[in-house]
Amino acid sequence: MGGRHRAPRVRRSPARRAARAAVPVVAAVAAVVAVVALVAGSDLLAPGAPPPTIAAGAAVVAAPPPRTAPVLELPESGPAATAAADAARAVAERAERDQQAEQNQRGRGTGTCDLTGPARFDDPERPHEITNKDCGYVDAQGRERSLDPWLDGQLLAAQGG
Repeated sequence: MGGRHRAPRVRRSPARRAARAAVPVVAAVAAVVAVVALVAGSDLLAPGAPPPTIAAGAAVVAAPPPRTAPVLELPESGPAATAAADAARAVAERAERDQQAEQNQRGRGTGTCDLTGPARFDDPERPHEITNKDCGYVDAQGRERSLDPWLDGQLLAAQGG
């Protein structure tokens, strides 16, 4: 592909390329030599040398003390502990029943099943939910399904399936 728009190729000599590759290596070696000379000249590594100290005016960052979790005190086993556990279990079961009842109510819609008619959105509280396709089809995993392929795909997508 020749032509008048082709830029001439710049040829670089091997010596120039080697010099560009060697500069970072030389700089790193020089830094290491300077650090070794500083440490060796300051007698920090001499046997019996005192450890380095921090000047009085220097800022020192102190690490915060380690945090531990608070200690939980459990009630003694007996009638009080059993009553507390039963009360907590009853509250959890009631919350679960309420949630299940709410889901059943939401899934029911108007309770109509019209397989052949168009989808209707009659619930003003939830205008995005179809209200006339509640036919009660559930698959083996307990997911709500539909005979309409498009509705079935939408149900599966909404339920993460």
